[in-house]
Formats: sequence, structure tokens, C-alpha cells
Amino acid sequence: MLTEIIDDNFVQQFYKGGAKNDELRNRLINQDNVKVFFSDLLSTTKLLCEEFEKIITLIITEELIFKKLKMFNEVDYDME
Repeated sequence: MLTEIIDDNFVQQFYKGGAKNDELRNRLINQDNVKVFFSDLLSTTKLLCEEFEKIITLIITEELIFKKLKMFNEVDYDME
């Protein structure tokens, strides 16, 4: 029996972080019958890549963010 469908609407509802994370975790924890559907994989992939570019730029340009993230990384990166 299918217990959850993850589609564009689901992502828009829960991909907000914060308080929604707990609700999302509770809906998906230990669920074997979850299916993921995206109507336009190419469009979704392009948008995801654009967001990754923004995140990478933010990490590189904001020294405080870089230093905080570096604490969780075992590989030593020189971003200069």
C-alpha cells in the first residue's frame, strides 16, 4: 500500500525548513511505500542547479558561513 507521494506540491509545501522539518520527518520516517514523482525532471534539475550555484556563491563570499561549515568538514579546502 502506498503511504506517501512526493510530487511538486509536496516539495513546495515542505521545502521551507524550520517548523515544517518536524512534520516532514514524521510523515516519512520508517516509510517503505513512498513514491517520488516529478512531472518535469529537466526543469527541476535546472532549478536545483541554479539554487546550488547560489548556495556555493554564498559560501564562498561569506567568510562567517564558510568558517561555520568548515567546522563540519574533514577535508581542508583553500577557497582563495
